[in-house]
Formats: sequence, C-alpha cells, structure tokens
Amino acid sequence: MDVGGGDVAWFMSRADTDWIGALPEYVRAKVSAASERRTLPAGTLIYERDAAPDGVFRLISGRAKAYFLAKDGREAILKICTPTEVIGDIASIDGAPRAVFAETLTACRFDFLPIARFNEIRAMHREVDAALVRSTTLHLRDALQLIEELMSFGLQARVAMRLHWIANQHCTGRQEKIELDIAQSDLALMVGVSRQTINRVLGELEAFGAIKTKYGSVTVNSLKKLQDFAAHASKSAPN
Repeated sequence: MDVGGGDVAWFMSRADTDWIGALPEYVRAKVSAASERRTLPAGTLIYERDAAPDGVFRLISGRAKAYFLAKDGREAILKICTPTEVIGDIASIDGAPRAVFAETLTACRFDFLPIARFNEIRAMHREVDAALVRSTTLHLRDALQLIEELMSFGLQARVAMRLHWIANQHCTGRQEKIELDIAQSDLALMVGVSRQTINRVLGELEAFGAIKTKYGSVTVNSLKKLQDFAAHASKSAPN
C-alpha cells in the first residue's frame, strides 16, 4: 500500500485465496468428489501449530482465524478467514508442520480435502500447482506487507492499513462502503494493542470520515480516506 497517496499495488481478495475455485471445472469436480463436508461449532480448534498437515480446508460458511500464541499466552491474529478461502494449504504443499493455529470464530462449514487425496490430485493435474503458486505468492506478498507495516509505520497508520487490507479482502467490486464483520477486540489482536487503544484509533478514523463503527463490525466508508489517514499519520508521526 502506497500511503503517500498512490494506488494500491496489490491486495489479496477472497477470489485470489480460493485457488480451488480457480481450477478448471473438471479438476474442481475431482477435488469436490474427494472432499468431506465438515461442520464445526464456534470456538473449535481446526488445527494446532506444529501439527502434521492432514489436509486442506475450504471454508464454505462462517468465519475462522489464523493466529499465533506468545509464550505468555497472548494471542496475535494473523488474519480472519471468510467463505471460499482455503486454509491449511501451505503446510500441505511441503509437508512441514503447521505454522499457525486455526480456530473457528463462528459455526463453520468446510470442504476438507485429506492430504493423501490432495497429493494424488496434485500429481495428476499440473493446474493444481499453477494455482498453488499464485496463491502462495499472494500469501508471501501479504506477509511482506505486514512486515513493512510493523517495521515502518506507527500505530495509527498500521490500523488504517490493516482495515484497508481487510476491506480489500471483502470487496467484490467498486462499491464505496464495505461492511467488515470483525469485532474491535479481534482487530486489536491483529494489530497487537489493547482494546482501549484500538477504540481510540477507530474513533479518530471515524472522526476523519473513513469508517463507521458499531458493535461487532466496522463499515469502511472510503478506501481512499483510509489511505489518506495512513499517509497523514505517517507524516505527522515522530521520527
């Protein structure tokens, strides 16, 4: 994100993270036939960090989170996952242990593709690896953006940039207002601050006209105003 006022160079949308949905129809049919439908209640651990990969999860309905746990038990949310996103694919590609925890925020339905079937379909159809390369590249770009935010920007700019990133995930077209189904407490865990601190910054963003807050959600009034707020906060932050 160019907080100097330029265009956003890249953002991962829900369509970008749904590499299964991007496969040719005949390959998608094989993935669908090999998958199992799973329903999990809210607050259920999908998988633990360091667990061996057992397959990939395509979220059909509900919301889930990917997160880290600090040694003192503090939680840091990496991202909120929404329908059509594929969860757990990175570890399934290389067979290494899971890098994060994943847990349902609401009741969720998944299509679960077991690791053995994932590997079989991947070996039979080169289109799967092509789709995985694109998805993994976008995950890497997201990670680089997050590192840049943490290393280069102050709190106010980071909050605006995270909201901009989340809004782009939910954006389905050119609509100006985008309602984000995210609790302020979850946003605080994404940025790594207290709820009181996030409430203060959200109040500043609301006064700026960029967002509107209500219980359990944030409505982005203008992506451009989020960019402008981040740019202003960056310029006014002490060196």
